Amino acid sequence: MGTGCDFTCLEEGFFSARPDFSANAKLAAMQDPLPSGNYVFRIEGSRFNESGHGGRLSFDIAVLEGPYAGRHTPLDFYVYHPLTRIRKRACERLRCLQKVCGLADVPLTDAGLFYGRTFMGTVWNYRYEGLPAAKIVRFYFPDGSFPGMQEGARRGEEPAPCPAGLPDRARRRAFCASSVEL
Repeated sequence: MGTGCDFTCLEEGFFSARPDFSANAKLAAMQDPLPSGNYVFRIEGSRFNESGHGGRLSFDIAVLEGPYAGRHTPLDFYVYHPLTRIRKRACERLRCLQKVCGLADVPLTDAGLFYGRTFMGTVWNYRYEGLPAAKIVRFYFPDGSFPGMQEGARRGEEPAPCPAGLPDRARRRAFCASSVEL
């Protein structure tokens, strides 16, 4: 009554391998990520980490309002990643953060310029290597607006009417790309 798998053919590496429960320990030690949603954050500090994927700038940010006020979470930018597309996207995201933190006209010389700055961000939850994770996917000014947003509209309000000729699924907040300057 066999299963069709003969373990006697496996190499010595299988029989000398020890069970690895490091993923269990990692999960037990980690804090649950912030639930998906919009939060107001303040940048508390930063550090530069070097890894096999180049270097990344990591900000320590704290939630300012709501039931998770005081909770800290990292915000990473892979600005020295070996892949050009990832490095480019990290720089674009960092420029967005720069703008919503009120530093658009300030030449960036040091990450310390961001300390104490507030912004609103949208958190998205996902799983990475089987573990729960969260990522800030959008940046807004602290009042919920963003560059290029129609005057008077704010995050959470009814979007502007869809221009004639676009299907209903295209109903989105009116956005003028020409008004966005980085």
